[in-house]
Amino acid sequence: MGWQERAACRGIDPELFFPVSTTFKLVEIQIRKAVRICNDCPVRAECAADRPDNAGGIWGGVYYPDPWQRHRARNAAETAAQPAATDGPAALVAALFPRRPGPAPFTRRLEESATA
Repeated sequence: MGWQERAACRGIDPELFFPVSTTFKLVEIQIRKAVRICNDCPVRAECAADRPDNAGGIWGGVYYPDPWQRHRARNAAETAAQPAATDGPAALVAALFPRRPGPAPFTRRLEESATA
């Protein structure tokens, strides 16, 4: 029998141990819930030792930040701040090519030529 079968988290949704959110408060709540489960676990050391390199999440009661989590959160915040196109070609273009912060160089040229 492997350590996973003796773990306190067995039968609990694994998503709890891999927190992803755009707000720190929600991540903090999820981490606390997961660590509370780990505190009573008889196989904490085995779980921590079995953590894959660069893996995010809670392993053996310790939170390891996902290396890409900050990048995903920043992109989600940028996307949420943009006005959404509701239908037609503009919606398709917005979905395929998300806007980056600041105007694109060709937009500035178009604006300059329109005022000239």
